[in-house]
Amino acid sequence: MQISRCMPFARILRALRFLNILRGWDRILRLCFHPDRQLKADLTFSFAGIEYRGATGSLIDWTAFFNGVYEKQWLEFCLRQIGDSRSAVVLDIGGNVGHHALWFAAQGCRVRRFGPFPALWADNKGKMRPARRCGHDYSAPHGNGVHGRNPNVQFPGRRKLGDWLV
Repeated sequence: MQISRCMPFARILRALRFLNILRGWDRILRLCFHPDRQLKADLTFSFAGIEYRGATGSLIDWTAFFNGVYEKQWLEFCLRQIGDSRSAVVLDIGGNVGHHALWFAAQGCRVRRFGPFPALWADNKGKMRPARRCGHDYSAPHGNGVHGRNPNVQFPGRRKLGDWLV
């Protein structure tokens, strides 16, 4: 079944996402809306207080839609290591679809993203706008990368930045 054709049913399953603690809940979701069989269609939903713009053909967006977040245990572990999220700067290296960066921005972190894949830059900028409108410090993806180009890149000279040598 396609999410885009059965959105009311999909939203009911999303509202029942607290059931993911039940064994087999993911199997039920996949039986109804298997992520590998979804055609790409726009998918917009509330995500940690931010409007999330994704696509039905993306496993990460599919998981965030139905379960509320992708890799929740990992993200919560990282947040516990940070401590005070209001003073933290999170670097998202290889930002992919921008899910993790949005989640950290919603937790109050300042987020800087580095995405090496130019095909995703436009989608990432679209995801960034709602977060910035909500007052979250979420930077545009820094388009640094060598995808499809000569991998021999010359970086500028090293300089001291606080306690870090960059």
